[in-house]
Amino acid sequence: MLQNIIDILTFKVTPQQATTFGTIGLFLFTSLLVAALVRLVIRVRNYHRERLSVPDIAKRDLWFLVGLGTPFVGLFVIRTFGLKDLGTNLWWLLGTTVLAVSGMFVWAYYEFRVIESDRDR
Repeated sequence: MLQNIIDILTFKVTPQQATTFGTIGLFLFTSLLVAALVRLVIRVRNYHRERLSVPDIAKRDLWFLVGLGTPFVGLFVIRTFGLKDLGTNLWWLLGTTVLAVSGMFVWAYYEFRVIESDRDR
């Protein structure tokens, strides 16, 4: 049994198979991320249309998904169309890093400072 697991873990694939697998995984992840973002944008729009205040958790999730989603959409485009020049482009690196870190910062800020804070109790 252990040998079978070791054999599976040491199995090698071709570079083309690895690229295909990675691209499919990235496509699925990015598609789910974009679908979640679209659904959240619709929900926030409905709050505004009904003249209701947008819950803090929806604000957090919106900015988190924008910050996280944008770099992943870019990564998917680069991998799919082979735009390798962007991988070493300073503006691309700064932009995607700042967006991803900003998304995580917003999530952490809302999680630790806004949602269920002492003033809500």
